[in-house]
Amino acid sequence: MNDDLDDLLSDLAAAAGTAAAHGALGDDGTTVQRIARRVRRRRTARRAGAGAVVACAAGAVAFGAVQLRGGGLPSVAPPVSTAGAEADWPAQFDRCGKPVRDGLDSAGDVTLAATVRSGTGKEVQVRATATGPADPAARGWVYGTELMVTDDAGVVVGVYEGPALPGSDQIDDFYANVDFAAQPFPLASDVTFPLVSCAQYPEGTGDPALAPGDYDLWVTQSVGYTVDGTEVHARASVDVPLVVGPDGTPSPGAAQSADPTAGTPAEQYFACGEPVDLTIHTLPDAGGLTLAADLPATGWGERPASWSVTVGTHGGAAVTAHGSPAGSLALVGPDGDVAGFVVPARGPLRTIDVGPRSTEVLHGPTRVLPCEDEPLRGTYTAWPFVVETTSDDATSDGEAVAAGPQVVVVANPQAVTFGS
Repeated sequence: MNDDLDDLLSDLAAAAGTAAAHGALGDDGTTVQRIARRVRRRRTARRAGAGAVVACAAGAVAFGAVQLRGGGLPSVAPPVSTAGAEADWPAQFDRCGKPVRDGLDSAGDVTLAATVRSGTGKEVQVRATATGPADPAARGWVYGTELMVTDDAGVVVGVYEGPALPGSDQIDDFYANVDFAAQPFPLASDVTFPLVSCAQYPEGTGDPALAPGDYDLWVTQSVGYTVDGTEVHARASVDVPLVVGPDGTPSPGAAQSADPTAGTPAEQYFACGEPVDLTIHTLPDAGGLTLAADLPATGWGERPASWSVTVGTHGGAAVTAHGSPAGSLALVGPDGDVAGFVVPARGPLRTIDVGPRSTEVLHGPTRVLPCEDEPLRGTYTAWPFVVETTSDDATSDGEAVAAGPQVVVVANPQAVTFGS
């Protein structure tokens, strides 16, 4: 067996034991960091032709530990066969870059609710509550909990550093000798896991910390229950808003409001059901920034058309600003009142540096938020704007951003048509 992989197996076996007590593999993300270092060494050796990866006859390793309600710790999961250095990574990393639906495995008659609160450092604390079948005699137990972090496109951009759980069809074999104590529903359980970025997978490079911004945290729980003496395996998922701060600390996010300017400087100009209190000739103090928009006239619907804004400066200024990866639109109806918005979707925040000879294009994903329950239809006047925090020493690598003035920058309004 390859020495590196032999060491890795020892690390993971020890980590699985630690997980039973701590709810995660090791402390301070050390397991993932060790694996990343080994992947980097293997990639370097492979490119230099100085080494080769030798797989065990049984293949690479998958591992697991559970939140036990009774009984002992199950043995390490049977090896699974995967190819290449990706096999060094914990199993949940295989979901990176894929639509979240590919990692969800629903089964059984169980629903899940979850709340999030900040942990210590990069950890996130999750309380999950599983509601069982309607039968009041049903009693259940929790096998374990998994987490995935997604951007607004529903793509997995982060995972938890913790033990992987088997699929619903593998539970019988995986937990064959484990005795779980059944409890009445609902089942409430608490987990604390570090969250790590997919940016490092599979090459072992990239920042292991999630970039600051707004995300969705998908909580998936495997549950067992008995009804009339029959054992059933269930698996349910729920998503909750998640915010990653400038220092990398995850915390609860807020559901996106139908009036996204609330609480920002833009609310004095754009608010649902109110006329626009602005003309292009009376722009607010924009901190030296300028804005131009590229909006298609048609093709708008419940999903926005592809569009972008370009941020620049005037008067020879050089400005660093920190804000969303996309711009916003305030949509004004024929009556002159704001009828809806197109706003940046969840995703990492972005730092831009613009100056006399440099501009930045913001074209990240966006979503449509009507002010009323009905979809937007017809032609609207779209006011493009961005809300930016200007700073002299903001960085784009996820480090802390110095506080600075928050400014609103507005571009010329244009007509756009929603629906047919």
